[in-house]
Amino acid sequence: MRRWIAALSLLAVSATAVITLHSQTPAASPASSAQAAMTPATRWQRATDAWEAGEYPPALEDLRALMRSPAAGDYLERVALLTGELYSTIELTTDGRNPKISADGQFAR
Repeated sequence: MRRWIAALSLLAVSATAVITLHSQTPAASPASSAQAAMTPATRWQRATDAWEAGEYPPALEDLRALMRSPAAGDYLERVALLTGELYSTIELTTDGRNPKISADGQFAR
C-alpha cells in the first residue's frame, strides 16, 4: 500500500512540474525582438534580397510578415509583382499543344 501511495505521489509531483514548465511563457528572444522592431522598408529589402538570391523560404516569411503588418496596403502590389501573382491568368485549355482559336481571334479553347 505504501508503494502505491509513493508512486501516486511521485506521479502527481511529476505532472505538476510538467504543467508548470509548459504554462510559463518564455522570455522574448533577442532575435524575435529584433524582427518585431524591423521597419517595413527594411523587411521588404531583406525579402527582395533573399528572393533574388534564390532563398525563397526566408523571403516568403518576410513577405508574409509584411502582409500581416499595418503597411500591407503599401506593399501589396510590389509583393504580388515579385512573386508573380500580380496578373491573373485564365486556363484556356488543359492540353496546350493544339489550341483552337476562332476566326476573329476573340475566342480560344
